[in-house]
Amino acid sequence: MLEWIPQLRDLDNIRKLCYTTKVGSVEYALVSMHVTNRQNPNWVWGTFEHEMNPGRCDYIGCFDSFGAQRAVVLPNKTVVNTQYGACPKNPKLKVLMVKANLSPVWEHYCLKSTQVDYTAADGTPYVLGNSVIEGIVGNGTVAASSCISCHVYASFGPTGAPTQAVKAILPFNPTGKPIQEVLKGSRSFAFNWGGASGAQVTPGPLRP
Repeated sequence: MLEWIPQLRDLDNIRKLCYTTKVGSVEYALVSMHVTNRQNPNWVWGTFEHEMNPGRCDYIGCFDSFGAQRAVVLPNKTVVNTQYGACPKNPKLKVLMVKANLSPVWEHYCLKSTQVDYTAADGTPYVLGNSVIEGIVGNGTVAASSCISCHVYASFGPTGAPTQAVKAILPFNPTGKPIQEVLKGSRSFAFNWGGASGAQVTPGPLRP
């Protein structure tokens, strides 16, 4: 962490600014996370990053019209992996955080954006990517990532595993509405890649 973000200065400051936990003898600090909620047909998808993540708003910007004092932070197009500063919460969100008895450490995590559909009304694909999860852990395509358009392919075929067509589409970081031909012969696993990849499932009715 200190090599990646020298501005953190020391371990005590990391523990002050980041949510940390220990697994065995190893201590981890949270730098980003995706969350989902099933309240909409296509779910609600949100991605959060620590305010000090380098390049947090690169490529697609950061948008939080609910809880941030500054709702829109545009990407810096002249310098990559720069700091975008803190994301102070507005009074409305602060009240909710106090009521939920949340630790002050969560004020250092910023909502990057949310996604509730595949495309805008004119057909333009929505994108949503995280500078850590897609940018570092993934294949570096923050601006060509879409939570919904990836997870809609979470499915399994007659053998109980994802079909070759589905596995072949994923490296292309699909955006926009799903390609139904790719899902032909597959059964949806309700946006749940974790379940589709790790579960032993019994094949059921397939997509026509």
